[in-house]
Amino acid sequence: MVAYQEGGIEAARELAERRGLLNRRNEIRITLVLDDAQYVPAVSEELRRAGVTVEGSYQERINVGVPLALIEGLAAQQGTEALFEQLTQMEHIIRLELPAPRRSDALPARAAGGEGTSLTGAGAWHAAGLTGEGIRVGVLDLGFDGYRPLLGSELPASVVADSFAYGLEPDGSGEVHGTACAEIVHEMAPDAELFLAFYDGTLVSMGQAVDWLMSQGVQIISNSTTGVVGPMDGSDESAEMVDRAAGQGVLWVNSSGNAAQEHYRALFADGDGDGLHEFPDGTEVIGLYVYAPQVTLALNWDDWQAVSEDYDLYLFDEEGNLVASAEDIQNGLEGQESAELILGNDVPLGLYYVSIKADRISRPGMLDLYTLDAELEFPVAEHSLGSPADAQGALAVGATEARDDSLASYSSQGPSNDGRLKPELSGPAGVSSASYAPEVFDGTSASAPHVAGAAALVWSAFPDYGAEQVRDFLEAHALDLGAPGPDNAYGYGRLSLPTLPEEVPG
Repeated sequence: MVAYQEGGIEAARELAERRGLLNRRNEIRITLVLDDAQYVPAVSEELRRAGVTVEGSYQERINVGVPLALIEGLAAQQGTEALFEQLTQMEHIIRLELPAPRRSDALPARAAGGEGTSLTGAGAWHAAGLTGEGIRVGVLDLGFDGYRPLLGSELPASVVADSFAYGLEPDGSGEVHGTACAEIVHEMAPDAELFLAFYDGTLVSMGQAVDWLMSQGVQIISNSTTGVVGPMDGSDESAEMVDRAAGQGVLWVNSSGNAAQEHYRALFADGDGDGLHEFPDGTEVIGLYVYAPQVTLALNWDDWQAVSEDYDLYLFDEEGNLVASAEDIQNGLEGQESAELILGNDVPLGLYYVSIKADRISRPGMLDLYTLDAELEFPVAEHSLGSPADAQGALAVGATEARDDSLASYSSQGPSNDGRLKPELSGPAGVSSASYAPEVFDGTSASAPHVAGAAALVWSAFPDYGAEQVRDFLEAHALDLGAPGPDNAYGYGRLSLPTLPEEVPG
């Protein structure tokens, strides 16, 4: 609204594009959170009558697109803040959320890769006739571009694909990430049936996609996307989706995230009493180097029940000019979150600084700062998980380098913020794929589908197993790496299928 006041509709459009809020229809994307899901149909109809696009809903959330033309028209008649004031004052709407999209856990490819089937022992199972036949695997992802030409070669001859992103086909996002994940599942379990569910990164779209996968009877869900806003203790909405699926017998395999070098954790410290957090070097800013044009900065703290402790987040350029800020109010009212979020598109690469201010607190809080696509000055790998890898029902997967089994430097580590072991397994990354050729597929995104494919092999070998037994089998046979025993970097170890037990047919 400030941009509109100062520069008109074009300034507002430009800012919305930079913040990642503008969709292809020149609409500002917002998620509305209601106090009760039963009011979603009535509120949705009221929004449509007002000229707002309702993209979809899930439980108590509604994804909407607000046309810039509608904002401009109302601003001319009633003032620049008229529309958003009307939205916040609508009965049953308790919060407006800007998109905090989940990201794929893939990384820029490196120069050489290895192959997961030989490294994990899957090839020997294939030779014995164990190929995942009869097992249904769902791949939940942010895009499946290029999957059709790969049918019958890098993918099964046929797959079932559906989209839960408003107005887009599964292969219409410009993103090949999901296709690359599906390739790995197929490589590991060549006769498993694949179901591809495209979602747009929001909780509404994710919930719809998960419900569809469940309706298709999948036994395994492979998800190589994570979000970084939440308590990271298995209690947020995405973790609840995982637990509901697990409660119905599904094995959910999730990448742990790539934030080990893009995460900072510390108890709030303010020795001079000016309200600004003091970082390890004694200064009140932390440096970060932005290496990609899309940047997400998220600050979480440990007050997700009361939501009465209030912190703010600020981003400065190298000269000390304020670039962006997040100053949401946390005072215990319904619908608030213990988090601040800054999103940026087309951000100039280079050096920036972040500061954290306590606006109103009663105690020092535990701070978790994520700076996705920006390397931090003082990274803390511990507790760097993304959600829903933190879910009780998620089999979280970290990344090992295919070339030497070392832990990938980016691989997010546990424990979860309620103290549970995470990740439970690790898997190879830096492997080849048709989707990313001639480069390799890196990141915990590549690791998770190796585990999902291996789970399909185990389940096809032991059809009487339940999801927990498949999970226990994989953990029991993992190759222990790092410190002896389970740890919060490798989990139980790197995925490794054993020599075929005698009781396995074939």
